Amino acid sequence: MKLIMYRRYDQEILCGSKEGVYVRFINSSGCGGITFLYDPPVNLDHANRRELNDLFQNVVRREQVEFIKRRYKEEITKFI
Repeated sequence: MKLIMYRRYDQEILCGSKEGVYVRFINSSGCGGITFLYDPPVNLDHANRRELNDLFQNVVRREQVEFIKRRYKEEITKFI
């Protein structure tokens, strides 16, 4: 499993400029899901499996949820 984060600066959103972070989750089968967070939280500790599946569309196991929460917390420090 992988969690990849990278920054995107988009000047066309909402007739102004917004900065955020793309977060991509690739499960052990190689299936990937990606989401963009305009105002990324410091952690995803509050998120449950259903919420993470809404973000990435490929989160089905508890191990994946725990992996995403742990890696997100490690990686987000590079962006905020």
